[in-house]
Amino acid sequence: MYLADSVLLPELGEDLETSGLYQVRTSVGVFGVPQAVFAEGRFDRFCALLEESVRSGVPSDAFVERAVEKLGLSEAEGKAAAGPLRTLYEQLLELHRKGLDGLWARLLLNNFAPLTIGQFDYVVGNPPWVNWENLPDGYRKVTVPLWHRYGLVPPGGLQSILGSSKMDIAMLMSYVAIDRFLNSGGRLGFVITQSVFKTAGAGQSFRRFRLGDGGHFLQVVHVDDMVALNPFEGASNRTAVMILEKGKPTRYPVPYTVWRKKGRARFTYESTLKEVKAATRTLRLFAEPVDPDDPTSP
Repeated sequence: MYLADSVLLPELGEDLETSGLYQVRTSVGVFGVPQAVFAEGRFDRFCALLEESVRSGVPSDAFVERAVEKLGLSEAEGKAAAGPLRTLYEQLLELHRKGLDGLWARLLLNNFAPLTIGQFDYVVGNPPWVNWENLPDGYRKVTVPLWHRYGLVPPGGLQSILGSSKMDIAMLMSYVAIDRFLNSGGRLGFVITQSVFKTAGAGQSFRRFRLGDGGHFLQVVHVDDMVALNPFEGASNRTAVMILEKGKPTRYPVPYTVWRKKGRARFTYESTLKEVKAATRTLRLFAEPVDPDDPTSP
């Protein structure tokens, strides 16, 4: 289990100053990690060496020499990585001296896990549901390129979300997770706000069901509509569960199951699946766009 941001994954810098460095933004600043330490089997060793050296107060030059040797960096790799390694180590050493340790080396290990763990046949999760206007300003700014990359910007542009239909971070997380963590032909199952299937504006971009303009198509395999069920106690939201397959286009109609309670039936978080099934009924329906000429319509 890793504690990391599944949307803002570390990316290689593109300007002269950050070229060849992966950037990690934290509450205490930006850490730059040389690309060379990500060769197979190196990164775990690098983080362990980093943590051990910071705790021991090893001088920065000695740390760089150790890193080059223990990671088996070539002469060219070592020369290119020496400066960034020294900068990163001195950042962490200064934090340690100030009592702001916080196990930063482990934070790096967690944040870079998405780059090192590979892709999978199944991805399952419950992403946060947070509207665009409720995200911190800084987070909105740094995620803007991702909304554009995956074709999730509404037809009227980012400013159009200030109306009744708004982008939700769950939309972006779904597309990033499919792109970065899912094998072609693999399936993603997410608990999602049902509004992604119903709203105009931002929802239309999501319902393109494609990763950007030239990326993989996404097939809607099945949707469970739990709006009437209201499964989250004390929360008024529109809950759905969607299954998407990477690499196939969506064909309509799609299977769409609506869940409803029987009479005044009640259940809690402690209820078993058997108890929930006994207290509910399902309507096995099919869904398709309201406008047959527009596959992105609600």
